Amino acid sequence: MPVSIQKKISGLISRFLWEGSEDKSKIHWLSWSKVCSAKDNGGLGIINLEEMNRALIGKWIWKFGNDLEGMWRRVIVAKNPRIHKSLLPGTDLVMKGSWMWRDIWKSFTAEDTFGNTLRKNLGIKIGNGKNIKFWSDIWLGDTSLQVRFPRIFALATNKLCYIADVGRRGPSGWSWEIQLRRNVFDWERLQWADLLNCLNSVPIQGLEHDWIQWRGSTDGCFSVKSFRAALGVQNSDRNFWKNNVWLGFAPPKVEAFFWLVMNARAPVRAELRKRGISLIDGDSCPLCQSCPETVKHLFFNCFGVWQIWMSFCKAVGVEMVVHEDPKNFVENWNAMGQVSKKNWIPFIPFSVIWSVWLYRNDVVFKGAKVDWVQLRFMVKFRLATWMKAKFPNNLITLEDLLLDLNLADSIMVSEKDKRSQAHWTPPPKGFLKLNVDGATSVETNRAGIGGLLRNEEGINLWCFSEAVDLGPPSLAELEAVLRGIRFFLASVWCQNLRLIIESDCRKVVDWLNGVVNPPLLLRNGIIATMSTIQNKGWFVRWIPRGCNTAADGLAKKGIG
Repeated sequence: MPVSIQKKISGLISRFLWEGSEDKSKIHWLSWSKVCSAKDNGGLGIINLEEMNRALIGKWIWKFGNDLEGMWRRVIVAKNPRIHKSLLPGTDLVMKGSWMWRDIWKSFTAEDTFGNTLRKNLGIKIGNGKNIKFWSDIWLGDTSLQVRFPRIFALATNKLCYIADVGRRGPSGWSWEIQLRRNVFDWERLQWADLLNCLNSVPIQGLEHDWIQWRGSTDGCFSVKSFRAALGVQNSDRNFWKNNVWLGFAPPKVEAFFWLVMNARAPVRAELRKRGISLIDGDSCPLCQSCPETVKHLFFNCFGVWQIWMSFCKAVGVEMVVHEDPKNFVENWNAMGQVSKKNWIPFIPFSVIWSVWLYRNDVVFKGAKVDWVQLRFMVKFRLATWMKAKFPNNLITLEDLLLDLNLADSIMVSEKDKRSQAHWTPPPKGFLKLNVDGATSVETNRAGIGGLLRNEEGINLWCFSEAVDLGPPSLAELEAVLRGIRFFLASVWCQNLRLIIESDCRKVVDWLNGVVNPPLLLRNGIIATMSTIQNKGWFVRWIPRGCNTAADGLAKKGIG
């Protein structure tokens, strides 16, 4: 997307958010970068178009290293012969490339947050070693071998060789054969030994192709979402936003205003005066007329509002002190709910703050008289209404909730029970059910697979738990599926019964059901497996992790 179009669209979004127009600009209460931050990081989660544009461009770099037979790659390689075997573009730009390729290359090599994040999270993974330059590519650790072992690189006879050129596979596995122009001197032996130790720690799996792994996601596949997540700075208070603001307890408009208040930003009189807006009635609080109207005062410290907060504390038998910071106030308020074991307590801040704001506007713009009893009733009414909207299937009436808010505990407990009811179910008659899972451990650099076969009575007929080569979790999950299929095809049950395969990895399920195309290096094997599944009349289904705990335990056991 051209930069000029990108800026224009961002401007339209910004004006819509702050209720401005082409003729009249409104106050932007928070920076655009803050607004575009993820919700868990204190933002609104609005898409940053520059970030999205760079992420979409970055995906082409990942595809360049994985779609080795793609037509678009072959065209680029034909115009840039020096990168015909490379998984990643070189650092030198070939000017005869198309403007589109030049933009992709510039985005990849740029020394900015986007470029650095992209390069940092793209990792070269070894297959057959035919596309990875042994000395210059970064495939072992964080730097190239020519930088880590400069003396050995200087002695190498072939400095442009690929991994496949410096070793061979024998009966006992892969062995390295690095050709040097002379024997190493004594003072070079330590570096030579370190190089060999590093090389011997790398398993050469002998897959069909080398490939590029995206470290920003667990399955190794690039996605715009994972790139944007990698760009985001993790704030120390990210748990606050997730646990106290974006709960789905109030309408989205209310949550957005609540977010503003938690950032100590709202169009109260004190904030308007800071921004140079003249006020006829001064900056005193319209509800009590005794203090300046700040965010903290209006929503928390104003005498009548504080009495409303305290009435809820009294209802649950808990005391609370005043907190100057809105975030501290709400955090401690919800902690009070945990102490009192009242699950409806987190609804209250939304209802109080929104009701106070609407009532304040009625006083300022419609000349309404302050009636604290009426305001307290509106807080309770909104609270009860939102709880009924959140849990519509409950039989407790709105009138009953208004009389006794403690009835809301039974609503939320029953909803929690419903969510916890997910469990494994046995297959129908004429079927066996195969549950599989794959697990990886970055700490131990190992992976495992597990699965079990059960009949219509839930009896375990067979299970497995094995260690496998470390790779993306989706590959481990696929290997678990194939392991289970091989066993079932060789068993006596295959003659009379059909199979239902269940996995909690949606990507693998989508591959086997033909919903999405698998990676190129796995395509042939997956197509053959799909053919077997279709010919046999089997089914492949996705299930939540809670329904797959037995297979998950076997996979983790396989890690060792």
